[in-house]
Amino acid sequence: MYEHVDQISNLMAKRRKLIEDMETLLNEMDLQQKDFEILNEYFGSEQRMKDIEEDEKGNIPTSLNRGALSEDELYDIVCDNHDLMIRMMEVALKGLKS
Repeated sequence: MYEHVDQISNLMAKRRKLIEDMETLLNEMDLQQKDFEILNEYFGSEQRMKDIEEDEKGNIPTSLNRGALSEDELYDIVCDNHDLMIRMMEVALKGLKS
């Protein structure tokens, strides 16, 4: 008879957890925005092109993390970030309209 009270209470708890998790992630994204700007700048920079050339010549030690020289990985991060920002705006707009 009053199952809806339990159902609504569970939905509230689920949403509260989601809000808290989202706040944590948004805070992290905000704190790392400057780092992302560095990644984005490096992606199309002359320095990166020089670094790739040096890597191809074998001048960058293989003991270093050279993930920044991977065109696909860095490109994917830049694009995924862009797509995520658009998706966040879409979800926010949908939430504001309801």
